[in-house]
Formats: sequence, structure tokens, C-alpha cells
Amino acid sequence: AVVQRRVRAHLAIRLQEICKLASAQKQVMSEQSLTPSDDLPDPKRFDTLYLGYIRVEKEKGTDMVQHAIEKLRNSNQSNWESVTMEVQVSTVNLIKTADRTLLAEHRVRFISFMALGT
Repeated sequence: AVVQRRVRAHLAIRLQEICKLASAQKQVMSEQSLTPSDDLPDPKRFDTLYLGYIRVEKEKGTDMVQHAIEKLRNSNQSNWESVTMEVQVSTVNLIKTADRTLLAEHRVRFISFMALGT
């Protein structure tokens, strides 16, 4: 349990760092009236299991997130995919570990909740 908390904390900190960096770069670019270039940070990658996705009734509340996670955890484990989660400035990609094909691509601005765990 302690290791799991440390992994979750590490992932949360890394995601916060990525968001802060992206925000700072966006602010600098807007101040300088520059267009985005190729010098954006490299994507951060995490190997994990993808349980799936589920629609939620409202876009806020810890109870809503916990309920959604429990539904996914109780789903058929044979449907869980081993993936690499690739976090970029504007997208989160899920890439199947087995054949390196893209399982899902989500724009960060449209993600209401994202839960990471071990």
C-alpha cells in the first residue's frame, strides 16, 4: 500500500510538472507572439493497465470518480489492456504494449477525470 501511494504520488507530481511546463511555455509564446515549435517537452511515458472508460453523470466530485473507478475495477479483467500512457502537452495517448498500436488518443482539454493507480 505504501509503494502504491508513492507510485500514485510520483505520477501525480510528474503530471503536474508537465502541466506547469506547458502552461509556462504557452504564456511565453503568447507574450512573444510566437507559434508553437518543435522545442516542446518530450512526452512522458508510464507503463500501466488500461481498465477502460466510463461516462459519469457530472464532471466533479470525488464520490463520482470513486464510483466510476469501482465500476471499472469490477469489470472483466480479461478486457484490461497493458498500455503505455504517453502524456504530452495537449494529448494523452494510450498505446498497446503488445503491438504498439494506438488504443486511444484524448485531448487534455476534454478530459474531465483521469485516475491513475497501481
